[in-house]
Amino acid sequence: MLVDVARGGSEAAVAVLLMGACMLVWPWVPAFVVACVSTLGAALAWLAWRLVLARARWQRRLDRDPPAVWVSAGRAGACLEVCSSRLADVLTAQAGVQPYRGRSKAVVGVWQAVGLLAAATILPWATAEAWFATVRVVHVSPTPLEIFVDGRSFGVVVGVEGEDSSAVREIRVPRGTRTFEARALNGTTVNRTTAVVGEGAAQIYIAFRGQQCFWVEQRAYGQASRQSLRVLPLGGRGAFVTLSDPVDSWFEANPEPSSDGHRFSGGIRGAVRHGPCASSPVPGR
Repeated sequence: MLVDVARGGSEAAVAVLLMGACMLVWPWVPAFVVACVSTLGAALAWLAWRLVLARARWQRRLDRDPPAVWVSAGRAGACLEVCSSRLADVLTAQAGVQPYRGRSKAVVGVWQAVGLLAAATILPWATAEAWFATVRVVHVSPTPLEIFVDGRSFGVVVGVEGEDSSAVREIRVPRGTRTFEARALNGTTVNRTTAVVGEGAAQIYIAFRGQQCFWVEQRAYGQASRQSLRVLPLGGRGAFVTLSDPVDSWFEANPEPSSDGHRFSGGIRGAVRHGPCASSPVPGR
């Protein structure tokens, strides 16, 4: 039992190690390649365990027992117990009798099957989810822009001038240092920046700021919070911004606290807002 559990765990561990190495070498690896690498790693671990344990069992059997033992002998015949299937085939050919073969252990145990199944299904999905981070692309200009990350196109983003949640588009990007670029439809580069993906609670790539300024509104709800409102700068003047606090809504105001909010424990809700710099509640852009 413990050996089977160890075999299943080692299959999953080898699969994760191979997937990690693959993603480090090829950050934009497709999901089906991740699944193939994971399955291959689990299969190699299963084969290694099978070869090692088979040799150990064979050596242990040779050290403990002779290759063949007379179990009984009499006038009616004799019974010979053979540990080697190859020797049994030779004796069968020489004696011309049909041997009785004992029941052999299954090639793949339950826990080994669990490890192989996890390596082919759950582990690739979980690893890909952990490897790719969500970056929100913000475009608040009416001019369409095409978004590129490490030279890969993520399509055209049609900007919205006013506050509208449709101005935010989510993309999945591998963790690590990435180059973001926004190009006009004629191929002109509007913005290009390099940033580290996978940090903070939320990350934003502002393809085009124009004369718009950004800020964060945090409103607290419930009796413990006293229903206060804080307005904070978005942080940084560059195109890529990392937020340390989670964001609940984009480009829409937080709801007003209810009159009976003191009855509930509540919490803090964050909203990213933008507007003309002339009327911005915070200095800077």
